[in-house]
Amino acid sequence: MYTRHSGSPSKFGRRPSSFKGRPRFQNKNKGRSRGERIDFSRFIKKGQHVEEAPYVSKHTFADFPFHSQLHKNITRAGFIHPRPIQDQAIPRVLEGKDVFGMANTGTGKTAAFLLPLIEKISKTKGQNKRETVLIMAPTRELALQIESDFKNLAFGFGMFSVACVGGLPIMKQIREIKLGVSFVIGTPGRLRDLIDKKVLDLSGCHSVVLDEADRMLDMGFRDDMVYIIGKTQKDRQTLFFSATLSPEIRKLTEQYLKNPVLFL
Repeated sequence: MYTRHSGSPSKFGRRPSSFKGRPRFQNKNKGRSRGERIDFSRFIKKGQHVEEAPYVSKHTFADFPFHSQLHKNITRAGFIHPRPIQDQAIPRVLEGKDVFGMANTGTGKTAAFLLPLIEKISKTKGQNKRETVLIMAPTRELALQIESDFKNLAFGFGMFSVACVGGLPIMKQIREIKLGVSFVIGTPGRLRDLIDKKVLDLSGCHSVVLDEADRMLDMGFRDDMVYIIGKTQKDRQTLFFSATLSPEIRKLTEQYLKNPVLFL
């Protein structure tokens, strides 16, 4: 996927085609005439060309056992070959495993958790179960982007979401929660406000996603994260995504993940 080049330009400038005046070197090789061009490149150690093998996905999106409507939404989104985090994480999330994934923004991790969780909730709806997915993100912008992706991928399922973020009217968020939502996507500060107001009830939440968990810690949300997770079901499925594996992140994963599958 990515190609790296190492090496440096030749240390030499123009190669002289001949020497003026008395030759500096005597030609001792038979068959070579005086003044013949010397091929300096023979004495230069050439730079190495190092090429990383591109990632080859084990699946296509068509291979995943998704609902037919979800496959239609995937096709409409233009997805064909999963990116590495999607290819590895989606089967594990579908199995109900806890997951810790090292992933930066732009690696496709949003679809890696949204797709299998949409599939999971679509099945519980037919069983008259009321389950909620909680997705925590560090910033309003990321939370809103996740909700936008959710609306595209969950089209046709009759699922609803709410973005619980600061900077937007809280009363509108309260109304949407009271109407009933399957996906709660928000920042820790606003989520805690709604819990404290007795509006947001996470007792039916069996799926928790912490996206960019390291950034949430850096922004001082640790206490809020712990408080919010404590309001969810103990037998939940928990998915952590982080760009780093700091000691604090490692401690949280040990505290909240059960026999997780690691993608580092």
